[in-house]
Amino acid sequence: MIRILDEGRYRVTEPEIAELNALDARLVEVADSDDDAAFIDILNRMRETVRRGVRGRKGRL
Repeated sequence: MIRILDEGRYRVTEPEIAELNALDARLVEVADSDDDAAFIDILNRMRETVRRGVRGRKGRL
């Protein structure tokens, strides 16, 4: 996610970056567990956060 944002490929606003940072912190916690479903859920939420931010500003991903 950080690489995508750094490349400027998507224009993500500060509130979305804050949400992604919170999700990233949770992802780190879940990564060490055996909860694959939670890990996948967080990744999907990160993807949706970026998509939600892009819609209306740049169109489709």
